[in-house]
Amino acid sequence: RFHGAVSGLVTGVPTFCTSWSHKYVELMAEHGRSGNVLDVLAPGESLAKVADALVRPEAYRSEPGRAEAIRAKTAEMRRLAGFGLGKTLIADASTFDEGMQLIRTLSREAPDAEGARAAVTALADSCYTHGRFKDAAEVYREAFETWPDAVKSVPLNDGYGWTLEKLGRYEEALAQYEALIGNAPDGFADIPAVGKAQCLEALGKFDEAAKAFDAFAEASPKNYLTLTAQLGAARSYAQAGDKKKALARI
Repeated sequence: RFHGAVSGLVTGVPTFCTSWSHKYVELMAEHGRSGNVLDVLAPGESLAKVADALVRPEAYRSEPGRAEAIRAKTAEMRRLAGFGLGKTLIADASTFDEGMQLIRTLSREAPDAEGARAAVTALADSCYTHGRFKDAAEVYREAFETWPDAVKSVPLNDGYGWTLEKLGRYEEALAQYEALIGNAPDGFADIPAVGKAQCLEALGKFDEAAKAFDAFAEASPKNYLTLTAQLGAARSYAQAGDKKKALARI
């Protein structure tokens, strides 16, 4: 049976099979033992091979290194499937905790595995979407600790900044946005620029906030965040006591 052939090959047991399906031929070829597929129309030759295996078993085992490579590949595929399952589970509030545990377990076991960073980013974003801001902050923080180059990731840094704002941790959010402004790739500095201005407003630094909002609106008049900046400037000027400038921004 197919699973028996697989088991024999990966455990180093000399393994033979007859083939009624292409999958047996492909399996043996993958292990470098195409000759282990026996021809039922040539029983003498087939029996001779089996007899030889009793004397020279090493000549009929999976080639050195093949089984290990296949086991590693299988583990990688399982992790990738696990990340996919985890992302599906976190999309639903009823299965969120199960998905979160799965993604965090797999990413901690193999942080450099394919799909790990994308799954963690999706988890952090989903935490935010579900209003689980403390969980989101923890996931974002762990992502930065796990992948030092994540400091240049706009989705992670921006998401972390928004999360810190939701938690009322404006000083930390401000520092996050300022760091991102200096590291953001071309074309992505607009998001942290507005976030910085919003933090300044929340901290009661209305003059600085108004200037930051204005600077963004003037530099990016057609940006999708321009209206947000103009309204932010109006609020900040109003709270700073300058009603004339506030009305002008409205």
